[in-house]
This record gives sequence, structure tokens and C-alpha cells, in this order.
Amino acid sequence: MADKDLYAELAARALTEAPGTLLRRLPGREVFLLAPAAGGRVLVKRFTERLAWPDWARPNPALREAGALAALAGEGFPVPAVLATRACPEGRWGRRSVLLLEWVEHRQSLRERLREASGLEARGWARALAELVARLHGAGWHHRDLYLQHILVRAGALVLIDLGRARPCPRWRTRWFVKDIAALVHSCPRAVPPRARLEFFVRYARARGLSAAERRRFLAAALAKERRMAAHTPRHGEEQGWTDR
Repeated sequence: MADKDLYAELAARALTEAPGTLLRRLPGREVFLLAPAAGGRVLVKRFTERLAWPDWARPNPALREAGALAALAGEGFPVPAVLATRACPEGRWGRRSVLLLEWVEHRQSLRERLREASGLEARGWARALAELVARLHGAGWHHRDLYLQHILVRAGALVLIDLGRARPCPRWRTRWFVKDIAALVHSCPRAVPPRARLEFFVRYARARGLSAAERRRFLAAALAKERRMAAHTPRHGEEQGWTDR
């Protein structure tokens, strides 16, 4: 069976079958692993929505994320490959859709890596992250969920994941870029030294071509946004307040 047919069959099964190796469950979303008979692993995101009629024309979450991933991959960004999507009309679960993704082989997220990194290594990761985020924003994209645990370390390089909320900006909207930077600050482990944090922002600002005045305004806005994030109560089973930040 060709890979395309295999993934289409897996997607059809994933609509109704019990999750395989469950990684995460939130209201309306399950993330789990499947192991095809041909070997390897496939990441599955299964979404369930209950919609009123006017919302039925809205693309399903699997299709929206697949579109963002395909567009970003086409622009050369390191993201998981889309293997298949599938949807079914509203039934006993509501409207359900699935997205099959390449499993990104990794040992750690960037957040986990930074918790144990030396100061010199942390600065190296800060440079790599600044380059990636500045390129993303420079291309007009915002992630909208850019916490360090949503960046994986694969073979010494960074991979962006969880791009279901990522969008290109039809108009330049600094507030979304501010939110991305605030999320990075919010998820940064306490172990990361100030010099590495400063290196990230200086390199990001330079790559974006921000003037000195723009840098000050942008950083102030990002830190203010991070303070608001820290005051929020996590929702929907999301990770609770970190004890290492």
C-alpha cells in the first residue's frame, strides 16, 4: 500500500477509534500516537466541535492547522510534515476532524533543554531561537501559542509545533508579535541566565530592524503582556504555573 493510501486509511480509523498512546486530552481535542503496521509512529490530533449552523462553513481545526503547516513548510520553516486530514459530519460526537502529522523524533523540548543548559549553551539556543522567531515574524506570521515547550530540539535544530492558531497577518499587527515574545518570556525557566535572555531580544530586534525607540516600546509591551499572562488562571487542563520560572 502506498504511503498516501496508508495515511488516508489511518486518518479514517482515527476518526472513531479509541486513542492509541494518549499524549494529551483537552476539551474538544485529543493528541495521541499511532503505530502503523509498516513501522514508525504517527502523531494524531483529533478535534471535536459542536457547532450551530452558521459556523458549519468555517474550516475544521484539522484543515486550518494543515493549511498553516503546509504554508510554513513551503516558506522553509522547520515544522512537522502533514500526512493526512479527514473529517466527518456531525454525529454523536459533534463535528469531528483528524490531522495526521509526522512524528518529530526528539528527546526534549527547548524548555526542557534550557532547564539543564550551561550559560554558554543557553546563549547558543537564544541565538537560534531569535533567528527563527524573527524570520517567522518577518514573514508576517504569528504563532499565537509560542511557549518554549512548543519548540522541539531535533538533532541540534529547532522545530515549531502546535501551529493550530498560527496565522499570517493580512496587516502588520504588532500585538500578535508582542504576544509571541511574551509567551517565550513567560515559559522561560529560571535557570536561563539574564545574558542569554538579553542575547535573544537583542538579536531578535536587530533581525527585525527595530530602532532603539521601537525596541524599548516593544520590550515594554512584551513584559507587560507577560505580567498579564502570569496573572491568568490556566484553562482547559493546560499546564499549571511552572515552579521553575
